Amino acid sequence: MPESQVSLLPWQDGFGSAKQKLAIRFAVPFGVITSVGFLVLLIASISGPDVSVAKTVFLASGTIVMAGAAAVALPVQTIRRTRLPPQVTTADHGHGPELTLPMSKSLRVSFLVVCGFGTIFLAAYAATFFLREYSDSSDRVTGYLRGLAFLGVAVAAAWCTWYFLSALRRKAALTIGPAGIEINHGSVHQRLNWPDVAEVVAGTSSNNAAVVLPPSNPDGLQTLRCSWIIRKTNQRYLRELVIDVHLFRIDPALLYYLIRFYWLHPDFRDELASDAVVDRLRRNDILD
Repeated sequence: MPESQVSLLPWQDGFGSAKQKLAIRFAVPFGVITSVGFLVLLIASISGPDVSVAKTVFLASGTIVMAGAAAVALPVQTIRRTRLPPQVTTADHGHGPELTLPMSKSLRVSFLVVCGFGTIFLAAYAATFFLREYSDSSDRVTGYLRGLAFLGVAVAAAWCTWYFLSALRRKAALTIGPAGIEINHGSVHQRLNWPDVAEVVAGTSSNNAAVVLPPSNPDGLQTLRCSWIIRKTNQRYLRELVIDVHLFRIDPALLYYLIRFYWLHPDFRDELASDAVVDRLRRNDILD
């Protein structure tokens, strides 16, 4: 067995289905086909006698947005994984050496590309409503209102671009050490020490598999940073430590049994500060 390969462990019903949803499975071919469609229209547009700048920008950004959307969906096509995440290692993040699972950088870059070029795409589309000729004032008012609506969505996309750019500059990772678990994925940065873990739960978050760690007392969960969006839209992240597994390219069952093993067996937690934990994962020696 290759060094990075591991065997599949028993699936927990709390994760839901081990098969990816139909919409996600079709997202990649849909994104690719739509991107090619935009590209064909772009080539036809710039090959014509009258080249519109707004239309060219609209079609070019649309091509990149749909290609980026396919890139976002590609890494989450597979739920079950038989390999350890790339760059899994032990590193010191201020609490001594800990097992470190970096957040998928390609996923964050793909989101950034979609939002960034989505902003241009929406702004260019909004511009078409202001630049076109209208037959009467009533149509003009309707067109301008539609343009303003798309411009508002473009502003929201620009904010998301800034948000993902800021998150990309942070060192996003899941760390599991002898003292506890720490997660930082850009939106939330939290730490929960082992004595404060009430239980290890196989659950879901936004219909994706998640390992959930409720604290034994509310003060046990240390929230070091939490974005405004999370505070306003999903306060579950403030009540318990939620690990969205797909962000870290690891099999949900493997992560569940890994955390559960060291929660139940404190005498072995020193392994989390060395490569011994990786060796244990390769041996599948983490079942109760």
